[in-house]
Amino acid sequence: MSTTSDSSAAPTPPIPALALFSLHGSVALVTGAARGIGQAAAIALAEASADVVCVLRRTSSSESTGEHTDVDHRVVPPSRRKAEEGTKPGAGVGGKVDDSEGAIREGGGEGGGEGEGGVKEKEKTQDTIAALGVRAYVVYADLEDMADVKTVWPRALALLGRERDGESGEGGEGEGVEGAGGEDGEGAQGQPRIHILVNCAGVQRRHPSVAFPEADWDTVLDVNLKACFLLAQAAGRHFLSFDATSGSGGGGYGRGGKIINFCSLLSYQGGFTVPAYAASKGALMQLTKALSNEWAHANVQVNGVSPGYVRTDM
Repeated sequence: MSTTSDSSAAPTPPIPALALFSLHGSVALVTGAARGIGQAAAIALAEASADVVCVLRRTSSSESTGEHTDVDHRVVPPSRRKAEEGTKPGAGVGGKVDDSEGAIREGGGEGGGEGEGGVKEKEKTQDTIAALGVRAYVVYADLEDMADVKTVWPRALALLGRERDGESGEGGEGEGVEGAGGEDGEGAQGQPRIHILVNCAGVQRRHPSVAFPEADWDTVLDVNLKACFLLAQAAGRHFLSFDATSGSGGGGYGRGGKIINFCSLLSYQGGFTVPAYAASKGALMQLTKALSNEWAHANVQVNGVSPGYVRTDM
């Protein structure tokens, strides 16, 4: 019996290349998203159709000026937020004081520490992401405070849950969060789910090694290494909590997840007068390998990116 092919049948249309890399339905949590490399990473994930939780720096000085009041905790769509600009005397973006003394100094990008204009940069990140048709969220945290770091993951999940349930998320136990935009992912049991962690926030302190202050050493190791571990630990617990058959989760994921740690060129060559930074980034690279080895069986991929010098705000 012979068979013939139907040459008149329409060929299968090719899959667009970018569709192969779509993150539609997944949620990424990015630290250091206010500016620099972290901001670029957050926006790139949004361009790939992921919803993004931006972790921005909360400091005691900004809290003392009232920067983290209920106006920062509401779900405020970009159009509404723009309409509210300038509603208070001396107000900047979103009705918040924006001067050299009271502006939030966000930790942004790889190695991002202090700097001016954090409020405006935060709004830029969130508005850019929301304009892409996905959701943009903000969680505030002081990554020098390990107690605060430990609340980031549960607060992000709580925020996603409130958004899913149609609540605005003002204040309450989820204090320090806001959101705007499109649609978020859920796990197989209907609970909120985060699929990707990007550890990009970092700080830098430069002194000759013979005079390097112990306090600066502790700050750099805490932010660049310990905070990354605690967030990766929380992510690992979350990723491993979904069994291999839970394929109905957001983004089509079953068990597993992705962690991307921003290491550094100085993970390889130690640099000059930056012993704490080089040590923290070298250790972060080894931590990346250790977690990758341990969690590979559960479909958790842990990778490191080691940028060289990038002209961006620190």
